[in-house]
Amino acid sequence: MKHRDTPQESGESRRTLLQAAALGDEIAQQMLKLEYQTKDYSPVERVNPPIMNEFEAHVDGIIAKILLTSVVMMVLLVCPPHAMGEVSSAREEGLHDMENVLKQAAIEPQSDQTQRDVHDITFLLEQSLKSADKADHTRRKEYAKEALRLLRHSAAQGSLNLDKATPVLTLLNRLLRDRSGSLSLTPY
Repeated sequence: MKHRDTPQESGESRRTLLQAAALGDEIAQQMLKLEYQTKDYSPVERVNPPIMNEFEAHVDGIIAKILLTSVVMMVLLVCPPHAMGEVSSAREEGLHDMENVLKQAAIEPQSDQTQRDVHDITFLLEQSLKSADKADHTRRKEYAKEALRLLRHSAAQGSLNLDKATPVLTLLNRLLRDRSGSLSLTPY
């Protein structure tokens, strides 16, 4: 599912880029003023400052463009990309699917204990996946082990049917063994 800019978002993006361009121009002008103030001009030059030749103007233009590019790049790095929203949206959708699998595996779905177990297992899965995204392998495995322990405990108590929870078990096993940190929520 691709994210499309709403008119308001694209207007905000344009406004941000225009502000960055204006900031880049202002920085270039300040640098020229600072250079003039710090340069050691002769008394005659102070009264009549030298006119910039073409080469100096060209160099100053290049510096201004570099500054503008730097400011735009900083804005782009600081602003959260739309792709991150897509990744978290896919993760939430996958976690919702895993939660539905657990609810279908519930022997007594209306039981408070079963609902708590499903919620806790889903939460631990989410934390394990977030740790995998951050390449924190120790926490990823700890959360996955705890989710697996709780899943087995619920099955032993008669709250969940492990045969129906196979996709969740498969994902937990992948979380326990995979070191790449690039896991998908598709357990197959």
